[in-house]
Amino acid sequence: MKLLISFLLCVFLAPSLLGQSLSDLNFGSADGFRAITWNLEWFPKNGQSTLDSVATAVLALDADVYALQEISDTAQFMDWAETIPGFDGLHTDAWFGGLTYLVKTATVQVNDLYEILDAYEYWHPLPRSPLVLELTFNGHALVLINNHFKCCGDGMLDLDDEGDEENRRLVASGLIKDYVDANLSNERVMVMGDLNDILTDTPAHNVFQMFLNDPAHYAFADADVATGPNSGWSFPNWPSHIDHILVNNNWFEQEAFTTEGVMSIPVEDFLPGGWSDYDENMSDHRPVGISVPVAMDLSELDSNADCTHWSDDCRDVLGRKLTLDRARQASGVFFRKCEDNHRFEAFFVQQP
Repeated sequence: MKLLISFLLCVFLAPSLLGQSLSDLNFGSADGFRAITWNLEWFPKNGQSTLDSVATAVLALDADVYALQEISDTAQFMDWAETIPGFDGLHTDAWFGGLTYLVKTATVQVNDLYEILDAYEYWHPLPRSPLVLELTFNGHALVLINNHFKCCGDGMLDLDDEGDEENRRLVASGLIKDYVDANLSNERVMVMGDLNDILTDTPAHNVFQMFLNDPAHYAFADADVATGPNSGWSFPNWPSHIDHILVNNNWFEQEAFTTEGVMSIPVEDFLPGGWSDYDENMSDHRPVGISVPVAMDLSELDSNADCTHWSDDCRDVLGRKLTLDRARQASGVFFRKCEDNHRFEAFFVQQP
């Protein structure tokens, strides 16, 4: 009887499973800010098949920003990015360490793009200079820092060996923390990328310990993924979870902030050949994404009497987009964006 039930389940479930494709991928809420870090393993690792597959996944996941690592050819990347409707590719003209971005043009205004910690003295701990993207999303200034730390090692941190891979990642983490503390403490910052180490090492061997020791100012948004089952980790071939999203307190001090929308996205489940298909044609890393509300802070509002023409982009305190009709039926403080997209008006809507 059990065999019969199992057979029938396979018969009825198989069509839906076989019918899944990359176009069926989805991630997060369109009402929040969605960012994905993705090591694409020397993109395009399998030529046109990779170009087509990743483009389909990008469109289906529909994130606002993709922070990408291991892009082997900037010219090819930019040509490919032009084929993805609604997205722009970004890279610097400086020495190229394989770091790029894809941004959704309908939701993201790019304000600046530059490398940091790129002087010769930083090359040893940071062989790929961090790539900073300053952007505006729904009237908010956000800063993303894309990284690809040195790989490998034995899991043991040797502070007396400058060539020790864990030591190099420790120094890299400290340099980025110092930079953010000194230059971006008032900004909403996401540090993301293939950081090539796990969050769960003991303090004596944890290359991220300086962040973990400062919970008032920093949190790994993917901590629950890192401590969860290995089936949800970003690098199944080891297996390990080494692709991370670190946020500063200007994110998590928001009442609406949550890490429930953070996950390693199992793209392989949407391919007919599963992981072997994904590993051959796309990457050996899963993308890791965050979907989070971008709520307005009352201190950010400017009710300027001269600003009389408002757009239809109305959002509540959780950052959710509302139509004016829905806003009239809800209660709480809501915000309407000024025509110049930089100032906001607060108004209170009574429950009918």
